[in-house]
Amino acid sequence: MLRQQILDKKHEPEPESEEEDEFVSEYEEYEEIVEEEVKPLPKPVFVSKKDRITLKELEEKEELEKRLEIEAIKIREEQRQHSLRVN
Repeated sequence: MLRQQILDKKHEPEPESEEEDEFVSEYEEYEEIVEEEVKPLPKPVFVSKKDRITLKELEEKEELEKRLEIEAIKIREEQRQHSLRVN
């Protein structure tokens, strides 16, 4: 339908005045831009709930990793202090 309208507009007679000519050329430029911007949307893909990754889950994982890293640093420091006391 849209293509047919565009084709009909292209086959119209040339405008008589310069103002109409300017308006038509702007309109044609706009039509070309709109045609380029129209892209088909991708089809939705089903992802089971257990395979979904949400932002909240990602944040929780990052927080857990940080806590584990801090805990590992504390344990290493405690082991170092202990070995220094023993020697």
